[in-house]
Amino acid sequence: MNGSDTAPDRNAFLQITKALRFAFVALILGVSYPNLRCALAIPAFQNIYHDILGGKPLPAATEFVIHAYPVLVALSISLPVVAVLSLFMRRLSFSIYLVGFIIIAVIVQLSFTWQALSNPLFSIAQNMQTDTH
Repeated sequence: MNGSDTAPDRNAFLQITKALRFAFVALILGVSYPNLRCALAIPAFQNIYHDILGGKPLPAATEFVIHAYPVLVALSISLPVVAVLSLFMRRLSFSIYLVGFIIIAVIVQLSFTWQALSNPLFSIAQNMQTDTH
């Protein structure tokens, strides 16, 4: 095999790698929108719980999310920004690993925040159901 046979393979591999990186970044941007909306809604949930529960204690995860509100908003903004910036990195392998980590981080943040904010609502609804029977 001479050098000219491997050049098209290398170029095809680079194009596939760049397309994969772009697809990962698009996935991050798609998941980041609900992540940002969820993080920005934390104060509204806090007010709802204050009104409904009247000072009763919230689950630890919910308290954590309420107190970590500025950090969660900053993360939900910075993670997609870093993902977009990774499109301009020269080292493709590093950028692929980076966007893979960011995908995991965005999904974990969204899942944890959503679970922490919705858990008291489900408890309230369950208590209302048991009170009526």
